[in-house]
Amino acid sequence: MRSKMLGAGVCVCLALVAPPARAQSSGATLEERLAALEHRVDQLEQENRALKSQLGSLASGPGLVGLAAAPQGASPATARPAAPPPHAEIASASCPEPGAHTTASAPTAKSDAQTQGGAEAKSERLQFGGQIRLRAEGRQNADLNSRLPDLQDFIGQRLRFHVRAKLSDTVETFVQFQDSRLWGQEISTLSNDRLTDLHQGYLQVNDLLKPGLYLRAGRQELIYGAERLIGAAGWDNIGRTFDAVKMGYSSRNWSSDWFAAKVVDRRDTSRGDRDQYLYGIYNQFFRRRPQHLEVYGIFFRDGLRTAGEIASLDRKATQIMTLGFRSDGKLEPGINYEVEFADQFGHRGFDPHSARALAAKMYKTVEETHQLRLGFEYDVASGDRNPHDGRSGEFFNLFPTNHQYYGYADLMGWRNMQDFRPMFTVAPVRPVRFDVDYHRLYLLEARGPWKDAGGNVLGFDPMGQSGTHVGDELDFTLGFPIHKAVKILSGYSLFFPGAFARNTRGKDRQDLFYLQTLVDF
Repeated sequence: MRSKMLGAGVCVCLALVAPPARAQSSGATLEERLAALEHRVDQLEQENRALKSQLGSLASGPGLVGLAAAPQGASPATARPAAPPPHAEIASASCPEPGAHTTASAPTAKSDAQTQGGAEAKSERLQFGGQIRLRAEGRQNADLNSRLPDLQDFIGQRLRFHVRAKLSDTVETFVQFQDSRLWGQEISTLSNDRLTDLHQGYLQVNDLLKPGLYLRAGRQELIYGAERLIGAAGWDNIGRTFDAVKMGYSSRNWSSDWFAAKVVDRRDTSRGDRDQYLYGIYNQFFRRRPQHLEVYGIFFRDGLRTAGEIASLDRKATQIMTLGFRSDGKLEPGINYEVEFADQFGHRGFDPHSARALAAKMYKTVEETHQLRLGFEYDVASGDRNPHDGRSGEFFNLFPTNHQYYGYADLMGWRNMQDFRPMFTVAPVRPVRFDVDYHRLYLLEARGPWKDAGGNVLGFDPMGQSGTHVGDELDFTLGFPIHKAVKILSGYSLFFPGAFARNTRGKDRQDLFYLQTLVDF
């Protein structure tokens, strides 16, 4: 009996070992074997979903309910497998984690593990959720002049509530309302200042004509890459959305999005088309590899006729094309990188436009237990060398989320700048995270303006006699969740003016403090 069992065991071992041996003898590489294994896993998952669907239909038939029990509290007729999430990704309503970029998908159907327990069958068709955010913020010496009292302090409140309805296996809608207000800045708490608006509202069709192809139309967030050019501006108390049509295709290894958005609708058309448009194509490659690549082209058109640097020339609409790439990933265990480059050409009014920008970041995890990380980032963007030569050289930052990159005080945008940024991160007690960032900020062109994250001019010396050192910023950030749905974020930033800031704005230090509470439900 023992010999029979031993013989059976040997047969089983040979059966398990034989396939890899044949694969090796045929010259198949490890990547090919892994690809074949992933393909087989996909087939098994499809077969599993098909079996679940068949069992569900059998359970809903007369007298066959006992063959496949529906989830507790749901009728067999409404019980069905969870539908796949939308293919496109949009920003989460929360602010990205300090010093890092995260991309979250739109609220979608719950996972199989969640929907299989409890009364979840109906929630697969109709889901509700939302977010409440409160942030107290204070800024001292906004003008860098302590002799003038200019303390800016407020408490911002933002409420978002969304409804997601799945009309069929491929058609769904998403509606998100938002109420944004600052405490005490209404006429009265008895008044209605119309602070509630539609933040998102779109219709999406998945698997359009073929699996993986989708179409989304309506008001929506557009988030691409690290949001350096197109993002949702989640730190802002309102945030950014676009009235857009987007179509895309997504597969295991690559994806492509094509979008067209109307940014500004100017009703007065007596001088022609004065509206503002944004068109783009964004591609992602090698999505399942340690290093992946993104390639994009974005065209911006502003129909409003604007003047150039030479006053004698007529006014003209602005058209700017941006071509670029971005790559991020792991070079080896513990070392991560991110690099992005963009080149622009076109015209601003009658001025020919030529500009470029580069961002490069690398960080290393030194110690795993406390997630100790050290990193360095370098950001640069071209500026205008001569404000009177009839040529535009300042990089156009488009519609970004600048807050997490060039200093949390938001005193610099990705235009006419250089930023040298050492970074330090540690988690002394999980899940508490502590970040320290230092920014050494310069203008790339001394005769170009200094603009903040929103594009507002903070300083300008057209003669170029004030130097290029804007200042130094030190950011301390502490983040910790007190519950899986409640997160606290606190920060303190100090800005020390450099030669350019002292000569064009003020010589005193600026302080920024904030305390934010974020509740998801």
